[in-house]
Amino acid sequence: MKILKTKIVVRLIALYVSSISLISCTKNDEPVIIPEKPINDCVSKNYGVITVNFATVNERHAIDITTIITNVIKSKIVNIGIATDTVHLKPNNYNVSIQKVNANGAALDNGFSFTNRQVTQCSTQVINAPN
Repeated sequence: MKILKTKIVVRLIALYVSSISLISCTKNDEPVIIPEKPINDCVSKNYGVITVNFATVNERHAIDITTIITNVIKSKIVNIGIATDTVHLKPNNYNVSIQKVNANGAALDNGFSFTNRQVTQCSTQVINAPN
């Protein structure tokens, strides 16, 4: 009889312990994950920014950017009414030229050149284009 009582007591204790452990496991006990410090977009995508301010907004402009070593050209047409535009570039040295263009993208003037602009990761440069 003692053995039977001991087995019953052991089973009751096991049932009690398992029910406590089940009750104590709730969603609130899940590990808290603290997010890492956010990474700037310019860091994760490795670029710098050149911002161009135009003196006139009643004309269309072209921004031509050429890498100094490889002579790869990146062009961007900026529509009428836009006073400021930005270009994201990988770190490198660039020549930047800005011209007024017609609706077909043909140059209306000789434009302005800004030579040897060094772009580094997360850097920001401003170019003020004259009339």
